[in-house]
Amino acid sequence: IGAELFECLLVDYDVCANWGNWMRAAGVSGQGFGNGGSRWFDLAEERNRFDARGEYVRLWLPELQQVPLERLHAPWTMTREEQDATKLRLGADYPIPPSTPSKLTL
Repeated sequence: IGAELFECLLVDYDVCANWGNWMRAAGVSGQGFGNGGSRWFDLAEERNRFDARGEYVRLWLPELQQVPLERLHAPWTMTREEQDATKLRLGADYPIPPSTPSKLTL
């Protein structure tokens, strides 16, 4: 159901990336532990590899345009002063994400 849902909802949908990522997350891609990688998605690693300058985030999330790069991929870590300076109010202009292990890697 996940891959099909994403197929309908993603703006930047790609069939290979979508179904391939769901297969990998499910552990059926042949790349589990001991076979070239793990199934755990490391947000910090992905950020560093694919969006180190924040261009992708700024393109798709215009509300984060003024957020400094060091907070761009984790805007929920901004102080009240930083929110005032960027005119971005967490919980109003940008949602506060739920607490997850992935969130803590950023």
